[in-house]
Amino acid sequence: MPSETHQEFIAAPLRLAVEKRHRQIQETFQDIRLDLDYFLQKVAAVMGKRFPQQASRSQLDGARTEFLDALKWEELFLTTACASGDGAAWKAFHLRYHAVIQKAARYCTENSSEAQELSESMMSDLFLPASKSSGQRISKIGQYDGIGSLEGWIKVVVSRMAIDQIRRSQKQVSLEEIETKQQSRIERSPDAGSGVGTDVARASQMFQTSLNHALKQLDAQEKLILSLYYLKGVNLKEIGKLLRVHESTVSRTLDRVKRQLRKSVEKHLRDHFRVKAVEVPQLIQVAHLQADVDLKKILAD
Repeated sequence: MPSETHQEFIAAPLRLAVEKRHRQIQETFQDIRLDLDYFLQKVAAVMGKRFPQQASRSQLDGARTEFLDALKWEELFLTTACASGDGAAWKAFHLRYHAVIQKAARYCTENSSEAQELSESMMSDLFLPASKSSGQRISKIGQYDGIGSLEGWIKVVVSRMAIDQIRRSQKQVSLEEIETKQQSRIERSPDAGSGVGTDVARASQMFQTSLNHALKQLDAQEKLILSLYYLKGVNLKEIGKLLRVHESTVSRTLDRVKRQLRKSVEKHLRDHFRVKAVEVPQLIQVAHLQADVDLKKILAD
C-alpha cells in the first residue's frame, strides 16, 4: 500500500484492532505462533486490495469498521500461520478441514480412490510454496484473504483442482482431427448432405463432434455444474453449497446451459456437416440410439 493514506490505514486504529484480535485468537490456538506484525501486514494487504488507493481518509474510516467486523479473523489467523510455516498451525488446519477437503473431493470425482488422490493433492498443493515474480515464495493457503468462509474457499479450490486433474488425465484428441476424419467420411458417403438416413454410427459421430464443439464454449463452472448434476447425481442444493450460490441459481444455470448447448449443437450440425435444418432433430434422435454417445467423456475433455 504505497500511498500515504493507505499507510495511515495500518497505523494506530488498525493496529489496535489487529492486536486485539490477535490476542484473543492466540488464546484459542495456544500452540500456534504468529508474529503480530506479520499478521498486521497480512490484514493491511487484504484491506489494500479491497479499497481504492485514492480513497479519502473519511471514506476509509467509514469502511474500515464494517470491513473488520466482517473479516473471518480466526480462519485468517490460522491460514496466515500455516503460510508462515508454523507446524502447529498445519496440524490444527488438518484437524479442522481435512474432512471438508475429502467431502469436496468426493463430490468432484468418480470414486473413493480418485477422491483420496484429489484430497492428497489438495493438501500437498496447500503446503508447497509457489514462486512469485518478486522472488518471494508463498504457499497457496496464503492466498486466502479472510473474506468469506475458509470452508467455502477450500471447496472452490478443490473443484478447480478436480477440473485440472481431469483435463490432464484425459488423452487429448484435437477437435480438428475428429472433424477432419468425420468430414472425409461424410464426403465419401453417397448421401452426404442429402439426408440423415439410418446410419446410426455416423449420426452419433456427427453429434459427438458438434456436442464437443458446444461444450468447449462453456466456462469451467458451467461444465462442473453439468458434470455434478447429470454424471455424479449431486442435487441442486448440494451443488449450491459447494459453489456458494443458491440452489435456484444452479437450476437457472442448468436450464440456460441446456438451451445454449442445444442451439450450439444444432447450428454446428447445420453449418459444419451441412445437415438440413428439418433433419437436425432426427439426427439427434438417431444419435441417442448409439451407446457410445458418452457425454461424460466429452465433459471431461
